[in-house]
Amino acid sequence: MNEESQEYIKKFVAQRVNELMIENQITNRKALSHLIGYNEHFISDLLNKKRNPYIVTVYDLCDFFGITLEDFFRVDYSKDKSVASVMKLLTDNYKPEELSLLYDILSHVDKGSIITLLSSYRTYFDSKIEDKNEKI
Repeated sequence: MNEESQEYIKKFVAQRVNELMIENQITNRKALSHLIGYNEHFISDLLNKKRNPYIVTVYDLCDFFGITLEDFFRVDYSKDKSVASVMKLLTDNYKPEELSLLYDILSHVDKGSIITLLSSYRTYFDSKIEDKNEKI
């Protein structure tokens, strides 16, 4: 495995362990290290990306948090605005004929016009949010 891949895995595992600790209201890294059967600096080293995580390590973390390996590596797209999440949003909410119309618009209208339209909508949307917040 090349160095870039190792760094990506370290970052992913650190982020995921941090998320799980927050979700489970765990703040003591040393205690968590001991609870999963590792030395007291283990979790800190993982979160600081100083340690290469092994699959057995991830399994032990999953066992402790009561999740599967699949759950650990599942990516949540709810806050993600990537192409994959946009595709999921479109296919979940629109009929094929509506998607076809959207495709036609995107393929026939120049990019500048689409960006102008979307920017105008963003301004409108932001003003509606501000109005709603002022009323609360």
